[in-house]
Amino acid sequence: MPSLYLELKNLTRVYGRTAAVDQLSLRLSKGELLVLLGPSGCGKTTTLRLLAGLETATAGEIFLNGKSLNRVRPQDRNVAMVFQDHTLYPHMRVAENLGFSLKMQGLGAREIRARVQETAGALGLEEHLSQWPHQLSGGEAQRVALGKALIRRPDLLLLDEPLSNLDPPLRRKLRDEIRSLQRRYSITAIHVTHDQEEAMALGGRIGIMNKGRLLQTATPKEIYDSPTCVFGAQFLGSPPINLLEAEHGAGEGVVHWPPGGLDGMNIPFPVSLLSNRGVGRTVLVGVRPEHVLVSVRSKSPPELHGRVDLVQDMGFEYHLLVECGGERLRVRCSRLPEGVREGVEVYVKIRTENALLFDRETGERLPAEFGTESRERDREMTGT
Repeated sequence: MPSLYLELKNLTRVYGRTAAVDQLSLRLSKGELLVLLGPSGCGKTTTLRLLAGLETATAGEIFLNGKSLNRVRPQDRNVAMVFQDHTLYPHMRVAENLGFSLKMQGLGAREIRARVQETAGALGLEEHLSQWPHQLSGGEAQRVALGKALIRRPDLLLLDEPLSNLDPPLRRKLRDEIRSLQRRYSITAIHVTHDQEEAMALGGRIGIMNKGRLLQTATPKEIYDSPTCVFGAQFLGSPPINLLEAEHGAGEGVVHWPPGGLDGMNIPFPVSLLSNRGVGRTVLVGVRPEHVLVSVRSKSPPELHGRVDLVQDMGFEYHLLVECGGERLRVRCSRLPEGVREGVEVYVKIRTENALLFDRETGERLPAEFGTESRERDREMTGT
């Protein structure tokens, strides 16, 4: 079992009456890469600044390799941080920028040259070592900024949205390089982003943050399949999850959607889970777009009627918007079912065994075991 390397215990940073980071507890193993994912202002960057020593914690503790960092000065932490905007010395060439921190550590010229060459080779910067920062493209400059951090062999690497200012192709390329280098050098790292694709591509684990709190930490698949709250369910997934207001049925062990409708769909949940929520109470049912099935012909009940409002050909899959039960359902399918096009009336079915149930008031996931339906009948609706 991997050994504990970085631990945050109830880490808190308060500004006035606002908790930018609120009792955050977290554990990382040596060589692990964790991605903190959340919207602007959720506390991601403040967490990194607390780790780097650029902010002082209001409460809580930080332990790195068993030692407390709370009273350690930033320059004594051996923690490297890469920012959204690259911070290069404009009066130094690339080679000098890369080697500057080593020079400050007192390393000899030969060792500095060797490390600069190794780092430049890993990042594809060999041809740029003699250039000035103003001669570099945005991607090249960000590579140098990353190299400045890596060359120090830090105990902890902090990446504060370093790819957000790059165009998508370059962002993906540098994202892959970061992951490769992190694994090659077995660096313990925390990467901050608001981009879910970036988080899922980089992170062995993802931490979902909102309003200063860490809501869930798990693998991308675990968060996608089993989010602990509505916020996490909405933040991860493209197209985003469908959230349907449904009504607790009287002792039926089901929720009924649309609520109050005569021709609705019953979605099974355990009676014991629903009974203490009160008959008639409205809950939220989360349905991923790939779990909504459409067909121009009726295949297997329970089904609802809908109309296709939009079809988007993504090249490798199709995204649909279907008006059904007063909602516009998002649908994702690997190929377009026969006869389905914009404006066509369709039958709609939800894979109820994959549905998620949330408390509408608190947003928390209601843990449930679902009965399964025949996937063979589901496949008939999609033609797969």
